[in-house]
Amino acid sequence: MTATLYASLKPKAPSFSYLHKRYNAVLQLVNVLIGTIPNCDPIMEIWPTSFKTYNLFVPNMLNLPASLFGSKSVKSLMGLAMYQSSAAAGCNYCTAHCCSFAIRRGLDESVILGAAEKKEAAVINFSQKMALIPCEVTKEDYQNLKNHCNAKEVEAVSMGIVLMGFLNKFMDVIGVELEPEAIDDVANLLSNTDWETGKHFNGEAKPSKGHNIKTDSLSTFLKVIIQAPGAIRLEKQWTKGVPSDLNAINSFLKNSIGHHFSILSKLKSGKLKRAVATILRDNFSASNTDIGLRAKVLCGLIFSKIIKNNYLEIELMLLAPNNNVDISEELLGSIVDLSNNVAVNLNRNTTLTEQEVAAMHFTVKASPSPAIIYEQAIQDVTNQLSPKSIVELVTWISILQALHRLEKLPGT
Repeated sequence: MTATLYASLKPKAPSFSYLHKRYNAVLQLVNVLIGTIPNCDPIMEIWPTSFKTYNLFVPNMLNLPASLFGSKSVKSLMGLAMYQSSAAAGCNYCTAHCCSFAIRRGLDESVILGAAEKKEAAVINFSQKMALIPCEVTKEDYQNLKNHCNAKEVEAVSMGIVLMGFLNKFMDVIGVELEPEAIDDVANLLSNTDWETGKHFNGEAKPSKGHNIKTDSLSTFLKVIIQAPGAIRLEKQWTKGVPSDLNAINSFLKNSIGHHFSILSKLKSGKLKRAVATILRDNFSASNTDIGLRAKVLCGLIFSKIIKNNYLEIELMLLAPNNNVDISEELLGSIVDLSNNVAVNLNRNTTLTEQEVAAMHFTVKASPSPAIIYEQAIQDVTNQLSPKSIVELVTWISILQALHRLEKLPGT
């Protein structure tokens, strides 16, 4: 049996019945989108801000529910981009879910098996290169995408890839277990590709002989219409008081977390800007952290250096002093060494707690795509960090990976 953080955290997670009482509308909407309620939900609710972050990212990055009622090409290409970026990042959990999502949105199964036309090929190339660590996408790749796709398709593809930056990292690092319904949906189809369940399923996958993934229909739309009001109410509660205008958001973030992220200017929708601003506020709140803000800055710097994103490094260094996070030259040198896989005895630095040391070492393992989370890494981090801290840390790294993909989008 493959060791995963999921197996370690699951006993500490709330039940699905508890989640249904609090968040039934958003759970049912996801069920409509991919045919199952993901096993990640209870794990995220261990640190409830993680569940909230997830449910702000998904509908706003995918422009739901509006995109479901729009052009078939927009939503099917968005699904294709989500699938291809997940496969390139090495997250087999998200690859399965995004395959189901794409087919439900109307993508032909032959495209999954490699029979892509020029438009689809441009999306595949762009999605795969955007998801690599370090990012390999070029302006020429983006121009090729624009040559074959209209503006709405390009926007949907781009935001789908950014969203999967968050989801790929979280699901891969935690090793979330695939749901039987997801395996039943796509295992036969994906068995013709390089996909495998891997660490995400410890049993024997026994999909049905055929699958019956139904594309969007009147029934789909009616189910969405029924659940949408409840999901909208939740989002309004979560984003209350957060502006949608960029200048106002910059002031809001400076006042709430001490620094704004200039990368938000790449987002077109005011609603999406507000959602991401809420996510940043909630995930870097001094009053809402189990692991501590210093650990988040230090781990964020390690992650940014490993993925070679100078923008994120600068933003984190600007974020630090405004939150009383002091980073000495010695500590910065240790971060550089860790990111270059040089052995460092962090325990010699008497300013660091044992929890911060464990978090930093774990981040080194969590940063690549796919992550390198073996049994010893799991044992080390669970010995020092609480379940809340682990979920909080992985959520933070996952947010940074989404911002990384957003920053690497050319031409925006």
